[in-house]
Amino acid sequence: MKLSIGYPDTLADELKVALSQNKTSTLQAFVKQSELIDLREKVGAVHIDETISRYIGELVRKTRNDERILLGASPRGTIALHHVAQAEAFLQDRAYVIPEDVIVHVTEILAHRILLKPETRYKGVTHEDVLQSIIQSLSFPQKIRILNNYKWIVILTIVLSLGTYDR
Repeated sequence: MKLSIGYPDTLADELKVALSQNKTSTLQAFVKQSELIDLREKVGAVHIDETISRYIGELVRKTRNDERILLGASPRGTIALHHVAQAEAFLQDRAYVIPEDVIVHVTEILAHRILLKPETRYKGVTHEDVLQSIIQSLSFPQKIRILNNYKWIVILTIVLSLGTYDR
C-alpha cells in the first residue's frame, strides 16, 4: 500500500524527524501480538463473494491491457485488493465485502504497482487518473449492487443459509 504523507512543513519539523532517527527504543507497543493475530483472523473471515473476486480480477487485468500503461499490476495486486477490501468491510462492521470496499482503496493499492507509458505521463495523466477511468469502465457486480441497496435481502440470505431450526 502506498500512502503519501508529504514533507515536513518547517525546517524545525524536518530537523526533528532527522534527529530522532535512532530513538526507536522508546517506542511502546500499542497492540499485543495475540490481539494482532486475532484481528488478522477476523479480517480474513470476512466473506468475499465470487462476483467481487471476479470484479477485482477484472480490474487488475484491465491494468495489463490499458493502452496508457506500460506495465500492469501483478497477481500480488489482486491479493492486496482482496485483503484491503476485507479489512475495509471489517472496519465498517460488515461480515461481507461490497464493491465500494474495493474501490475506496484502489489508488493506494495499485498506483505504485503500475508503470505508465512515458507519453501518458507527458500528457499530465496520473496513475490515479488511469485507475479511476478503469474503475468507471467496469460495471459493479449486479448481485452485490442489489444486496447493497436492499440490506434486508442480506439478512434474509443469512437466515436462509443457517437452515431450519427447532422452534
